[in-house]
Amino acid sequence: MRRYVPGHWVAVGLETGEAYVGILAYSETSVEQKERDIILSEPALYEEDSKDYRSLPYSCIFLPAALIWSVAVIENPGTDGRIVPVNESPFIAKEKPHAKAHAAT
Repeated sequence: MRRYVPGHWVAVGLETGEAYVGILAYSETSVEQKERDIILSEPALYEEDSKDYRSLPYSCIFLPAALIWSVAVIENPGTDGRIVPVNESPFIAKEKPHAKAHAAT
C-alpha cells in the first residue's frame, strides 16, 4: 500500500453496493486491514443509470473500514512499469499442438 498507492486513483467498493473512485488521501496502515478507514480526495460515485462515475461536490470523503468491501489501485501508465500489459494474460501463451496442423491445411 505504501509503495503502490501514492499518486494513484483507487476504486473502492462498499458493502452497500456503492462504488467510488478517488485519490487515496489517507489510510492508517499501522492497524489491521479490518480497521483501515480511508479518506478519498476528489471522490466520484458510480451511477448505474449512466454506467459512469460522477464527481461529487466534496474535496474529500471518509469511508469507514466496516463498509469497505474491496479496494483496487488504478494503473497510472505514466509512472507504473507493468510486467503484463492491460487486457493481456499474465501467463505465457502456449501454442496448442493441433493449431499448427489446422494452420497448414
